[in-house]
This record gives sequence, C-alpha cells and structure tokens, in this order.
Amino acid sequence: GVDVVQPSWRPDSRALVFTSNMAQRDEHVYERADIFTVDLEGRTTRVTDDGFDHGAPIWTADGSIVALRE
Repeated sequence: GVDVVQPSWRPDSRALVFTSNMAQRDEHVYERADIFTVDLEGRTTRVTDDGFDHGAPIWTADGSIVALRE
C-alpha cells in the first residue's frame, strides 16, 4: 500500500483531495507525490502524473484544486 497524506474536503463535502507517492517503496525513485481525488462513491482520480513532488492540495471555493510543488 501507499500512504495517503494531506487530505482536504471539497467545499461541498462530496470529495477529498490528497497526495500520495505511488513509488514510495522504490528506493531508486526520487520523492514524487501526486495529487488524487476520491468522491463519495469511491471513484479515485489521479490529477497529476508529471514527475514533480506535489504537496498541500486544497480546494478553492469554486471546487478547483490548488497545490504546491515542493
């Protein structure tokens, strides 16, 4: 498994955004946490997959996602 970190509820409480490093157990890969969302039905969507280490995702009032590249 992988760790889910920095969860944040969408303003309407119908989804979470979070970061997770899918390669965390691979010692030959640099840190690279991606951003995911999961809705109340359990559908998970990968938002980023660009090789950067993303962190601190939050939702804006209109439901957009804002995140930092670390």
